This record gives sequence, C-alpha cells and structure tokens, in this order.
Amino acid sequence: MSDLHLTADKHPIWGVDTHKQFCKALDCIKNIPNIDCVVVSGDIADDGIFFTYQYADDMLNSLYTPVLWCPGNHDDIETFYDFSKVSKSIIQKPLIINGVKIVPLNTVVSDEDNPKLNRSRGVFLEEDYQYLNMHMQGHNYPTILVMHHPSYDPGGWMTDKILKNRDTFNEAIAQYDNLFLILCGHIHYYMTQIINEKKLVSAPAVSFAFHKDLPKYEVDKGQEGFLIIDINNKDIKVEIVNI
Repeated sequence: MSDLHLTADKHPIWGVDTHKQFCKALDCIKNIPNIDCVVVSGDIADDGIFFTYQYADDMLNSLYTPVLWCPGNHDDIETFYDFSKVSKSIIQKPLIINGVKIVPLNTVVSDEDNPKLNRSRGVFLEEDYQYLNMHMQGHNYPTILVMHHPSYDPGGWMTDKILKNRDTFNEAIAQYDNLFLILCGHIHYYMTQIINEKKLVSAPAVSFAFHKDLPKYEVDKGQEGFLIIDINNKDIKVEIVNI
C-alpha cells in the first residue's frame, strides 16, 4: 500500500474522501487469504498529526498481520518517528518474515527554504547509506527495500517527483547481491522497472491516483488501489487490486 493521505478531521483531498478509500482497502485485504505482511510506502498522514498515525496504526494492525511503514514527504518526520516509539507497526527497523528481510528507508528531506515543510523530491543522504549498509551486510537473507520516492524516471510530469540522486542510489545498491526488490510510492501510479538486476515497483495510491500521461495532478479516477506481491524464491508476481 502507499499514499494513504489520512487526516484527523477527515477533510477531502483533491476531492477524495481518503478515509473512505483507506477503509475500502482494508476491507479488501481482510478477504485476501494467506497474507504474510502489509507494507506501507509512505504518506500515511497528510496532516502529520500524531492522532492520525495512531488511527492508521490501529486500523492496519486490526488485520492481525505484521505491518511495516516508511515515511513519505507529506509525513511530519519528527512526529512520525516519535510515534514509532509506541506504534504496533514496524517503522524504524527491518522485518524478517518467511526468510525474507524487509528494510524501511527514509528518502524524505526538509525544504531548504522552509524547514517546516518537506521537499516533494526525495534525497538519499550519507547517513541513509550508512543505515542501508548496516542492514544489508552480514546476512544472506533475500532482501526487499521499502522507500517512498522511486529511483527511476516514470516520465511525463512525474519526472520531477522522484529520488533526486537516483543514479547514485542505483549504483550503490548494485553491490548487494541479496537485494532483489524495491517497493515505493509517491507518484500515485503503478510502474515496474528492472535496474541493476533489481526489480523496482511503485504502488498505485490508496487515496487518489495519478497518471504520467494525464495533466499534472489530474485525478485518474478508478485506478486507486494497492498491490498483492507474491514471492517464491525471488520469483515475483504482482497483482493490482483497484478499490
């Protein structure tokens, strides 16, 4: 799942009731058998309020399966990580499940002109590489990374909505032989690419969908949803579930 864009007062965003969309997604997931975990690749709270994270945490964990989050550019990073101290979801550490390691990353940086806001484009900093290297070395687990900003160019107006230093990032991850899948969000659009023998997948947004070939920020109605990802010995099958 990605881009929930929940708010405490439940006001519509881009004309969409994001809480209703979230509940529809949860209802769909409850009817899917044999789910091993739920991964959310950022933009959980559009308003960055502690209560909104608490609500999302309670609702996601009502699925009775492990839940892992990473932050998005609409999340308030300080509040996000403060909430991680009491969250039932896994936020600041990897999850190992069925012999696969899932590592959440932070690609969010504050705006240089207004530190209270985050940049739309992501950046992977030196400290983030240190964190990544720490969790990639010393084990043989097949590994998945979860990050908000895609490290590939989807084209169209979405070109400006990706990881700024993506070339450096893609070169850095090439060294990890056990890394085989990267999950991301942010562009509210499903895409998949192979870079340096790693499969990258962006999820359609649960809240409101966009399309790279439509006008900028025009909602692509009916394309909201999430992905079911089935992994068997690094063989990856992806199914889109529209809500």
